[in-house]
Amino acid sequence: GNQLGSAGCSSVCHALRRNHSLTTLGLAKNGIGPECCAEMGAALATNRNLGTLVLSENRLGAEGCLALLRGLRDNSTLSVLELGNNGIDACLLTEVASLMKLRTTEMKIRARKGTAAARG
Repeated sequence: GNQLGSAGCSSVCHALRRNHSLTTLGLAKNGIGPECCAEMGAALATNRNLGTLVLSENRLGAEGCLALLRGLRDNSTLSVLELGNNGIDACLLTEVASLMKLRTTEMKIRARKGTAAARG
């Protein structure tokens, strides 16, 4: 990873709001924490191109993941979200399914072992 941290993540979020061509974004092992997740969720709420987002091996935690997923309720394009090794437990996946009920398209969320599919 590049160790973007919060400042770098904020720049990525700014770019995501203006993205018209990027379909896959890999941000694994970049030191991204929960403080950036609400901003990223907001950026993804308006992004209509990104299909795959890899956030594995950061430090999002449950709070950060939920903030990110709130923005994804309004996103129908993202179909794969990788969240492995971010301090997410099985209870959070239940919450994820609940948040994703408003989506009209299926999204695969990969966390640790296995895959959880959430569909509206």
